Amino acid sequence: MDEENAQYSSVSHGKQDGPDIQKPPDELKPSVAVGFLLPVIDEKIYLGQRNTPPHRGVWGPIGGKSESYRAGYSPLTKTALGGGEVPTVLSQIAQASGLEYPHITALREFFEEVYQMSLDLKHVRGVNQLGSITDEYDNKAQYLSFFIAIVDNLGFNLNHRELQAVSPLEDIAIRDMSPNTVLALEAARFWLTQFPYEANDKWQPYLDMRLQDQIPKFSVEDITAALSGRSTTMQGPGLLGAGGEYWIPVD
Repeated sequence: MDEENAQYSSVSHGKQDGPDIQKPPDELKPSVAVGFLLPVIDEKIYLGQRNTPPHRGVWGPIGGKSESYRAGYSPLTKTALGGGEVPTVLSQIAQASGLEYPHITALREFFEEVYQMSLDLKHVRGVNQLGSITDEYDNKAQYLSFFIAIVDNLGFNLNHRELQAVSPLEDIAIRDMSPNTVLALEAARFWLTQFPYEANDKWQPYLDMRLQDQIPKFSVEDITAALSGRSTTMQGPGLLGAGGEYWIPVD
């Protein structure tokens, strides 16, 4: 493997963090990288109501476009097959592309839009990657990365240019959520219910909160509609079969 490709462990076809996967070809590189956060505040999942296109008035995770690489932040890591922690594929790709780490994008945008303050990681814990979605807007491919994290309640002070409101997930109807929100929430439910035995210390706080009880029960039709025109690496939504077969959540 040449030196350039050696810095990628990569983006796979349907599985994000698999071993020994090659760098994606140039034509698959996203035009725009975007990071989104599902924040957990006071043990509740919150969503934001957008005030900008393409989902103005719709509820979803909070985030925005990645900026240039920022020194001083650590990459998000995962447990390697042989043990030990290594940077996630998304972190590796972002650094190689000269962009800030995707989870930093999501957290930074959340702090700027909800608290109108700079990112302060001492108020954040339990950051986990949910996966990514490839979408298109304004004739540009968008590579959307989704994360979940526990964030301290510092008092809402919304940037109303970006957000109309924030609200606990349990107060929001499915019909008012963006398609990407449905996929991100279903991915969170998958990790919290389908494979709880795989949860490590990073996921344990969410299991202790029984966070999965806050996520609405999406139908196969909900997931199918959300996937229309999109591809995803997310476990859960990404397992929807062409024949309508789907994974069964474990209570």
